Amino acid sequence: MVEVTATDEWRIIVPLRFNRANHGQLPNIDCPEVDDRGYIKGNRPNPWGDTTVRGPSFGVLAGDAVRVRVVRDDIDGDVPLAATSSDPAVLTVRNANGLIAPDGELWVEGQASGTAAIDIHLGDARGPVLGQADVRVHSRLRVALTPHLVRIDSTTTNGVVPAMPIDQMIRRLRAIWRPCGIDFNVRATVNDTTRLPSNRVNFMDLESANWLTDVRGILGLQRSRLGLAAGTRDQSINWYIIQEFVPGADGSTTVGLGVSRRTADDWGVNDTGIIVAARANGAARDHEFSSRTLAHEVGHFFRLEHVQRRNADRPVRDTYGRRQLMYPLSSLSGGTGGVALPRFDNVGYGDGVRGCLLTMKNHNHHSTDGECATARNAIHSNNWF
Repeated sequence: MVEVTATDEWRIIVPLRFNRANHGQLPNIDCPEVDDRGYIKGNRPNPWGDTTVRGPSFGVLAGDAVRVRVVRDDIDGDVPLAATSSDPAVLTVRNANGLIAPDGELWVEGQASGTAAIDIHLGDARGPVLGQADVRVHSRLRVALTPHLVRIDSTTTNGVVPAMPIDQMIRRLRAIWRPCGIDFNVRATVNDTTRLPSNRVNFMDLESANWLTDVRGILGLQRSRLGLAAGTRDQSINWYIIQEFVPGADGSTTVGLGVSRRTADDWGVNDTGIIVAARANGAARDHEFSSRTLAHEVGHFFRLEHVQRRNADRPVRDTYGRRQLMYPLSSLSGGTGGVALPRFDNVGYGDGVRGCLLTMKNHNHHSTDGECATARNAIHSNNWF
């Protein structure tokens, strides 16, 4: 048995757990991340109401069938387990008779917007409940995304068109945001050309009065192309793919930059957008790293902040924080100031890289929690771009 602290005063015994079905692998659209941070009841974001469920939480898009893994901690593999839904009008169990095979795979399907509990019973659907999960079924929210391949010429040489597998990255982006019911209407890729002092974007000279000049030039490409007035936006997240940022004197470099409406206002910038580099320090970046960077920067557009509002100079050190998409570092062992190595090299997506968890729960002492609800509320407000 596993003993879980539900609150400071109460503990519960958990004979089984829920995991992402393909834990340890790359994001997959039918494998939602499971928010298992604490088993206290009633910790949903405010719009979703309270719950009596003590267990993890995950999200499903209405109309989607997804799978999670039921992990037996102190139950033999040949002991029969069966799953039921507290509200089949919201969520149905797809396993025949609800029975869960020894590998623990459980398929459920979202039917309509709302919340439902999954109960795992000993024996069959009439047996005692050994574990629960709280499931939020979402209606679909679509957001427009426009990729741009940006060739940057200098005063003396022509640049190159960056190479990046856009379709592959979009698949990862969709898989990461799917548990929040957020999907993307991907517009046709735009080929842009601009001229900067060098063939790279300079964002490292923070002491200079002109430190945002290159960034302004990139972010203004779509507006200029469409002939829109300054301050006008085209109802899309513009994703600018560049070859490379200029590295700093110490060799460090920016690899992704998300300028949301809030950031643009803070910086005095007219335009919003995401800039992602195909290369860093002369070498091609790993596309899976870039996919997570893209998904992370999209999160900033939806008003999400870095975990516990702590940036790359002093990120949180707990394992749960490193599982979150909004952890400020792509690498778990990097960062300035000697960030401590994690207790686990793999938080669910391979050795040494942050995870893709978008939090479903809303713990009182977590200053940036309830990310899924925050993102959906931002999109509903229609002023996030």
